[in-house]
Amino acid sequence: MTVAEQRNLLKQAVQTVKEQEYHKLVLLVGDFYSGKTRLMRRVCDEIGGAYLNVNLELTRQLLTIDARTYATKSSDLLKDLCDAQEGDRPLFLDNIELLFSPEVGCLNPVDLFKKVSRERVVVLSLPCLLTGRTRAEYSEAGRRDHTSLDISGLMVIELE
Repeated sequence: MTVAEQRNLLKQAVQTVKEQEYHKLVLLVGDFYSGKTRLMRRVCDEIGGAYLNVNLELTRQLLTIDARTYATKSSDLLKDLCDAQEGDRPLFLDNIELLFSPEVGCLNPVDLFKKVSRERVVVLSLPCLLTGRTRAEYSEAGRRDHTSLDISGLMVIELE
């Protein structure tokens, strides 16, 4: 698929989920260096969305609190970061690897951002591999950060 085709597919996905009643969530799934960030930034700029580098912004917030509270406060900090983005513009969330870390409580980004996507369109970059129609895997089995994510019923675009 060409870059132009990927852009059009992502734009169409954003339009499609905008009409959904419950979850307005698009998952952009691909391994590291598959082009997710470049695609997200380009489409975000073209449609006037809000872009959030989750690792960067969450780390800034975590540095202001006691490390022993990371696991209990990370979810609320993330929700606050999303709420701080202006209006109802589509929200493009990238670089989310920190969320899988045991230090922040091994958050499930799909479940977490399903809640945010009730109010606005969310495009979530997932550095995962699809393992069927309803599952995505982060990291390798046996590692502390390995996570299996339920993606059933969600709009998924896979980049290879």
